[in-house]
Amino acid sequence: MDQQTIKTLTKHVESIETDFPEAGIIVSNDISKNLMANKIALDMFGYTFEELLNLRIADLMPPKYRQMHNKGMYKIVKTRKGTVIDSGETYPLSALTKAGVEFDINLTLSSVAIEPDIYVVGRIDIR
Repeated sequence: MDQQTIKTLTKHVESIETDFPEAGIIVSNDISKNLMANKIALDMFGYTFEELLNLRIADLMPPKYRQMHNKGMYKIVKTRKGTVIDSGETYPLSALTKAGVEFDINLTLSSVAIEPDIYVVGRIDIR
């Protein structure tokens, strides 16, 4: 990522942190590779920053959600729009810690388009 992309994504994350100070935040690219995360997200999932960067978003979710996730990401790459992303809706799901423990979350997704790329920002709240 270039410096301008990092700056733009950081501003987006900071605005979410201001409104939702207890939320975990993870930013991934259009191939679901994790690029950024705040400390709250790292603590929720039990990973170090370096470990999280070596994972894909699907590694953080139970297998039952992975096919749905892959279809959604395919749609985003093809159309630049998604059903869940930017809907403003919060979705009750579950996630997986590093230890493989499933825990309940509320997930809200938004996108940041920085041509020619699109980034997905997940706001994660433990329920």
